[in-house]
Amino acid sequence: MSEPHRWRRPAQWTLRTRVLAALVALLAAVSVVIGVVSVLSMNSFLLDRLDDQLALAGGRAQPGPGDDTRSGERGGDGGDRPPPPSLSKPGQAEGTLNAHVQNGVVDQSGVLDAAGNTHTLSAAQDAILAALPVGGEPRTVDLAGGLGRYRLRADRAPDGDVIIAGLPLGGLRATVYRLAAVIAVVAAAGLWPPTPVRTPRWARSGRR
Repeated sequence: MSEPHRWRRPAQWTLRTRVLAALVALLAAVSVVIGVVSVLSMNSFLLDRLDDQLALAGGRAQPGPGDDTRSGERGGDGGDRPPPPSLSKPGQAEGTLNAHVQNGVVDQSGVLDAAGNTHTLSAAQDAILAALPVGGEPRTVDLAGGLGRYRLRADRAPDGDVIIAGLPLGGLRATVYRLAAVIAVVAAAGLWPPTPVRTPRWARSGRR
């Protein structure tokens, strides 16, 4: 009966084992670096592209001739106020958020769902939008209430009011997470020790 395998301290490893362990550690380190750089690069690329789309959304959110930007009555946790008319313009994507701020108070706000219907925001979400710095600089903000994290920008309209446009970050984060998962699986597969290949019985018989 063979003795059970005992763990040996690194100092007792053979030269071959030490070299193999060093190679595996080096491969693991390289895989981690490549994975982190790839994920960060993809996140930066997608965020830049989203900011470009946000700039276009901000342009569409600016009031045009005939748009009604007068304050609406608010009631309850969102009220029956009409959403910003900019949300009905062509080219608006699912999850697009628009808001109109007058004298520091959000008087119109809404977001598009997958069916193209608009939904007003809650009082708490409007308070977050009202505190957004003006200047057109994209910012990541957690709006909670089922909306999650958004990329937002606030621009000054010609009449002095503030126009806010936003796009959801859910799709971007899902893409980055999938990339990270794929890299982790591929790296783990590359580091997994290979299964020894057994010589077929007929081949062993032929050697005798």
